[in-house]
Amino acid sequence: MVKVKLAWVENNKARAIFFRRRSEGVLKKVKELTILCDILACLIIFSPNDAEPMVWPSVETARGLLDNFFSLPKFEQKKRDACLESFLKEKINKVQEKLKKNQEKCKEYVIDQLMIQLQQGCRIDDFNLNEINELLSFSRDRIILGREMLGSMQFSPLRDPPVLPFEVQVEQLAEKRDEATVLIELANNDVRQEPPPNETFAREDHVDLSLLGIDKDWLKLNNYHF
Repeated sequence: MVKVKLAWVENNKARAIFFRRRSEGVLKKVKELTILCDILACLIIFSPNDAEPMVWPSVETARGLLDNFFSLPKFEQKKRDACLESFLKEKINKVQEKLKKNQEKCKEYVIDQLMIQLQQGCRIDDFNLNEINELLSFSRDRIILGREMLGSMQFSPLRDPPVLPFEVQVEQLAEKRDEATVLIELANNDVRQEPPPNETFAREDHVDLSLLGIDKDWLKLNNYHF
């Protein structure tokens, strides 16, 4: 099948032939659409070579459909309108959503690699500042998830990992390493905390550490005990 170049046909005779063929094709598609989807539709095509436009299925039917449409409230008429701006915004939102999902997958992969290194004997001191920040955020998210699963028990508040200039972050590298250790201990304390009176919660020896995303073997390697 020969691909037709989408450009204005300069030759009058050739342009008239294209118009007739494409008009017949559009009319056929509209007919198929009304049958396949059980909808109401009309078609109006103006030709520079004809005094009257081509109307399908009839002038009366087309006028009735148009009257019904224009009798609707303005917001109903424009509810399904689409312009270039709205189309591009929708495309941008989809791309941003896809990018966000890919970023989350990359972050999960990085965390998995760091956790594997910890299980293999690496210490917090072996990681760089960005890796420590990733572990801090991961530990905090796991603690929050564990608290939500444990219910309405009272917990001490968590701080967000600070966002500081690089020079300040370097100066506080030792503190951040200690903070990573504190977060692990905080998870330990949350699990050990007793439930309030008159309420029944899982006791310490029944709490599954996997809910908090904490690996027991890694804790043993770092001299933490439950």
